[in-house]
Amino acid sequence: MTMKTHTKAALTIVIAFIAAITIILTFTVYFITVNGNEDIEKYQAEEIHRIERSLKNYVDMAYATIEANYKNSMNKIYLETYYGQRLENIIDVAEAILKSKADAVKKEELTLSEAQEKAKAEISVLKYDNGNGYVWINDTTLPYPKIIMHPSIPSNQVMKDPKYNCALGKEQNLYQAIVEICQANGKGFVDYLWPQQTQYGLRLDEPKLAYVKLFEEWDWIIGTSVYVDKAMNDSIEKTKDDLRRMKYENGIGYFWIAATQPSLQVIMHSTQPSLEDQILEGQLKTLYESFVRICEEKNGKGFWEYKWPKRTEDGAKKQTPKLSYVRLHEPLGWIVGTDIYLDGMEKIVDEKRKLVETQIHALILKIVAISLVIILLISLLSYRLSKCLPSKKAKSIVAQVPTMTTASIFSQLEATETISPPAKPQPTSKMSRAEAPFTPKETTAATTAASPEKCIPVNECTTMVQEISKTLISEHLKLFATTIPAISQNNREREKEEEVIEEVKELAQKTYQTIEKVKEMVETGQLQYSESTQQPEINTVKTIKSRKVMNDLNKMVR
Repeated sequence: MTMKTHTKAALTIVIAFIAAITIILTFTVYFITVNGNEDIEKYQAEEIHRIERSLKNYVDMAYATIEANYKNSMNKIYLETYYGQRLENIIDVAEAILKSKADAVKKEELTLSEAQEKAKAEISVLKYDNGNGYVWINDTTLPYPKIIMHPSIPSNQVMKDPKYNCALGKEQNLYQAIVEICQANGKGFVDYLWPQQTQYGLRLDEPKLAYVKLFEEWDWIIGTSVYVDKAMNDSIEKTKDDLRRMKYENGIGYFWIAATQPSLQVIMHSTQPSLEDQILEGQLKTLYESFVRICEEKNGKGFWEYKWPKRTEDGAKKQTPKLSYVRLHEPLGWIVGTDIYLDGMEKIVDEKRKLVETQIHALILKIVAISLVIILLISLLSYRLSKCLPSKKAKSIVAQVPTMTTASIFSQLEATETISPPAKPQPTSKMSRAEAPFTPKETTAATTAASPEKCIPVNECTTMVQEISKTLISEHLKLFATTIPAISQNNREREKEEEVIEEVKELAQKTYQTIEKVKEMVETGQLQYSESTQQPEINTVKTIKSRKVMNDLNKMVR
């Protein structure tokens, strides 16, 4: 059975709607996913930037603490305060020796040369700080003084070697600076850099502080110096204590310090003090070597992202992303740094991803629900339209009524055995019903109401009604064409005219009966077709009867 037009239309609309919804859903999900990923990436970038900025600020603060303590330990005023009293006491002892020998010369107990030799000998044995501290004597000759007595330098050596250009932070000759200070003030402090032998080897350019004083009677300058590592050591300890107490993020954030010289080791760790002053090995050594490499490659500071074990709530250790920021303090050879686990950010990212997925699922459910409702509405509308609108067959019959042929109607009459005339209709106006034009309205309704098994094929039924209409109209015109002139020529033959009118009425009545019979045949399904050929079944008897009816009709018309 051929699918109805409205069903095809509804199905087409539904398929098009589903296709459109599928396309819209696909693009919507795609754009939500893309936008969600962009938001996540943007959040990650912003969060990483925020964390990096925070770590940098914290490390810069720790670096400032180290630098302040270091500068204090190198500050001349601080050093003079810290070491001054002890250095002055030592020089006072040496000065007392010189005064005693000068008094002996005045008393003529010693000659000048004897007194000076004795004074040099007594001063040369003055030692302190475990034998590392000593006193020397030089003259006031400029531009380069000579050594009068020094434990490690020969006497009368002129101090013009470039290696002595290390004083006052401006590479001035050390002994020249000593003479200038004594000539200006009689005494004073001179800071300079000098190599130092340690247990780890020779360390160059270690800060040192000298205290010198002029002995005017002999024009000698006596002096002593000390490495300020003690002050530096105090500064280092103070720095360690300061950084241990420095916390951030509610005590979670901390700092550590690693020394690069003489070997790589952790010298302070806020949360793992057991690592301090230990030789680094394994994974920890690799990590701190990465910190050193970052400082070397990125101008002394930079970030390093890696994975490090983190203890979970159940006590197990899990490799977790971590970010560190490190900065090199060149004067001390220290790397100070801090780090933070990034699992907190990853949790937020996972939550955002789940939120995007939830939004996508919710959108899909909404669109599917709305689509189902719309499809249901379309189906109901299609069903209602199928009940209200006429069928395609009925419409085609109505459209084709004016083009029917006489041959078709009488071929159908031949298939009918008996024709019972209907009751004579009562005219309602001057023109009888037979005279009224034929309309297919009643025939269409009857045809539509008939069952599919008994209905005449649309093309044949249409042809039949068309031919009847044409024949009746043609015969009516012929009749009037022959009768009206006769009436006008002989007005006196009134009676004959009335007879003609009666014949016309009788002809119209018979025509009306014929049309009614056709309608009855259509309604009752008396016009049958074979299923195989869809052509009328014709036998001889029925053909003769059909022709007789046709001849009678033609006689009546003529």
